[in-house]
Amino acid sequence: VGLLTAAGREAEAWEYLERGKARSFLEGLQGRRFRSASPTPGASELEKVEKQIVDLRVELAPDNEPALRGAGKEPALLRTELQNLEARFTAARQETALVSPRAAQPLSLRPIGFAELRKALPEHSALIEYAVLDGSLTAFIAANTGVTQIHWPANTKTLDANIRQLRDLMSNSRSGEQLEPLLKGISAMLVGPVAKALPAGTVRLLIVPAQALHYIPFQALLLPDGRAMVEQYTISYLPSGSALQFLKAGSRRPANGSGDLFLGALGNISVDGMVPLPGTLRE
Repeated sequence: VGLLTAAGREAEAWEYLERGKARSFLEGLQGRRFRSASPTPGASELEKVEKQIVDLRVELAPDNEPALRGAGKEPALLRTELQNLEARFTAARQETALVSPRAAQPLSLRPIGFAELRKALPEHSALIEYAVLDGSLTAFIAANTGVTQIHWPANTKTLDANIRQLRDLMSNSRSGEQLEPLLKGISAMLVGPVAKALPAGTVRLLIVPAQALHYIPFQALLLPDGRAMVEQYTISYLPSGSALQFLKAGSRRPANGSGDLFLGALGNISVDGMVPLPGTLRE
């Protein structure tokens, strides 16, 4: 992303950034997909293999290994079976993609383009997608009027530690003296350059964080005039800009106002190297 940004190749930098975010998101979803009302060729095979993959991943969670051995199951053999199923799933998904309408396909890694991104954004809304580079930050700012990329120098080596410290201080009601200067510094780094580039009339922000920025409640960050962002904007978060195409597709409702509600949840996922909790997926 940094090299493409330095070369002024904004569209390619966006695509590279989006592919990385989409891949991370899909890995978190563990192959799940949005269901379509109409079955498509190969869909039943995908669902069958997908369920087997999820079941095996749950079985192979570190906490479950003693139970596996007690039941006479060898984890190494199950891991081999999982790899085979994942390869089979990938092949079946590619085959389905060739014969299926897009709405019925599994979530793909195809990044949304600038034109499509602009169409997907409501009026008075802006999407801000960050990327943390070596010694600098960059952000794509998109609205229905256009897309622009800004790039500015920043001390990214200390950013991760500062953000973690900020998160800890925010959870302590007595941290005012330490919190204020750190909050101002991080806000100046992350919000200052972006605020200047937002289109006039923007009232809603869709933020796509990167790396340690996921730990920040952007609502609490400060605008250049000293106000908290929540005082000026309604703020939502997305895993990637490309997620907009699925949200837009899911927002179309029948004229009578009825329709299905899509509820997604993540579970049995390792966060910060901690052991995943198998029960969370069922919950």
